[in-house]
Amino acid sequence: YLAYRCWEHRERFYRTLDNLARGAGLGGVDALSRCGNTSATEAQRRPARYSRTYMDDAALLFSGYRFAIVFENRLSFRYVTEKIVNAFLGGAVPIYWGSPFVFRLFSPASFIYVNAFPDFEAAARHVVRVAQSPGAYEAYASAAPLRNTTAAHWLFSWHRRAARVPPPGGGVAPGGGE
Repeated sequence: YLAYRCWEHRERFYRTLDNLARGAGLGGVDALSRCGNTSATEAQRRPARYSRTYMDDAALLFSGYRFAIVFENRLSFRYVTEKIVNAFLGGAVPIYWGSPFVFRLFSPASFIYVNAFPDFEAAARHVVRVAQSPGAYEAYASAAPLRNTTAAHWLFSWHRRAARVPPPGGGVAPGGGE
C-alpha cells in the first residue's frame, strides 16, 4: 500500500484487506509509505513524496509485490491518474478504486475493480481468494493491461504540447491549437 495522502477510503480498505489477509494466513499488507501505518502518528510518517521521480519510485516499489492497492483520491469522471499505471509498470496486479472511465483505457481482466463490489469487505475477500488461487492470480497478471491505446496516449503523455496529440474524440488539445 503506497499513498501520499491518507484518505479515509484508502485507509479503510487497507485495514479491511490487512485483517482478512492475516486471517487467511497470507500475512499482512505492507505499508510502503506514510499511510497504513497505524503504529505511528502522522508526524512520524514519511513527510514527503519520495523524490522528483516518485512515479518511477512507485513502480520500483511495486515490483516486489503481486498486488498493489491503487485508489484514486476521489471519484470524478475521467479521473484516472498514474496510480494504476505504476502498479502495471511494477508488475503488480492493481487493486483499483476510482472512475469507471478506467475501462476505456485498461482491460477489466487485468485489474481488480473495487467499485464493482457491494462493499470493501467483499472486494477484500475477492483479493484474498485471488491471492490463494494461482490460476486466478495468473489470469489477472497475464492479461494485457491496455485496452485503448489512443486514449491512453493522450491521458498519460507528458509530451502533449510537443506532440500536438489530439484528445480522444478529436478536437484541439488544450494548449495545442494555433
